[in-house]
Amino acid sequence: KHSAAPVVWKTGWPEASTETHMTERRTQAGRIIRAASALAGLLLAAGPIAAQGVAARIDTYVRQFVQQGRFNGAILVANHDRVVYRKAFGYADAEWQAMNTVDTKFRIGSITKQFTAMLILQLAEEGTLRLDGTVADYLPEYPPGPQRDVTLHQLLTHTSGIPNYTAIPSFFPDLSRDPFRPAEFLRVFDSLPLDFPPGSRWSYSNSGYFVLGVVIERLTGRPYEEVLRKRILDPLGLTATGYDRATPLLPRRATGYTRDFDGDRNSAYIDMSTPFSAGAMYSTVEDLYRWDRALNARKLLSTPSYERYLSPQAKMESDASYGYGWVFKKVSRGPDRDSALAVGHNGGINGFSSSNYRVPEDGIAVIWLDNTGQDPELQDGILRILYGLRVAPPLP
Repeated sequence: KHSAAPVVWKTGWPEASTETHMTERRTQAGRIIRAASALAGLLLAAGPIAAQGVAARIDTYVRQFVQQGRFNGAILVANHDRVVYRKAFGYADAEWQAMNTVDTKFRIGSITKQFTAMLILQLAEEGTLRLDGTVADYLPEYPPGPQRDVTLHQLLTHTSGIPNYTAIPSFFPDLSRDPFRPAEFLRVFDSLPLDFPPGSRWSYSNSGYFVLGVVIERLTGRPYEEVLRKRILDPLGLTATGYDRATPLLPRRATGYTRDFDGDRNSAYIDMSTPFSAGAMYSTVEDLYRWDRALNARKLLSTPSYERYLSPQAKMESDASYGYGWVFKKVSRGPDRDSALAVGHNGGINGFSSSNYRVPEDGIAVIWLDNTGQDPELQDGILRILYGLRVAPPLP
């Protein structure tokens, strides 16, 4: 999940190498079946308003993923600024057979980054920091070396060259299970050589957003979790969203599982101090839609700051671009229609995957949260349904 991918939502916190997805274990027979299904040309109904209706078409499409064991969680779809579909599937806690609901809280992994970026833009708007300021400007104790000269803009856009700490071989088997103070955890990567000169190319790095969290704490004098709640969550009424920790009791929290051909098993433990401001949040589909509404209403920032926050900033290795915690890509509305700019991000962390996908000019939001670590890419087909296009059923 680190590398650029051909679709807008595929960047996020990686799974541990032992958390193998079912899609990575397909047999040759499965490939033959998929090819045959594609050749058969089985398609759902076409047309802007099919006989089933939009909600029914979405439900038919989503349930195929559920029946194939490729989606277990909650989903919300909005079109023209109106919710047209919301449902939940499968167990939030398989051992107690407690079902997921649209109020279930899931870890959202790298969707956290759009919240961290918002905090940085707020501090920039207030004059507390500059986006062209360097790491050394705000963390003067940072070790000598080229990382000190990286700018906050480069951290936000994954163009810093700072190595991705989740790709360090010892991270998942050793470091990820231990609690760290944020400034202490910086030592894991703050003296590593850069992967490339800052600003010269794009490469996904959780390290950049971890550094941004430490900068936020240093400049505000408060823990990241507290700043997040005071500046974003409380003002927007996002009461079902927060910084996840293992010890507090959290009502309606889903358990994370790994799903493969042998069934579900509990996912590997990760101490949430290690994803920190790069991926430690939890939320619900309802709260993430409230977040979508707040962004459309341009709350929290001035118009000029919003224009910068929600604009492409760096070309990725695919045909997409990265902004400040968001990925941007043009999507087709169908023949003889102009394309639309889609903006979104996915997340993945032990036992959980997520996607927050938006087409603001059409009032579209597709939000799904999963607690079996699947990557169903539901938004592909759902977007086609919303635009009245034909959509193939998911391949087994």
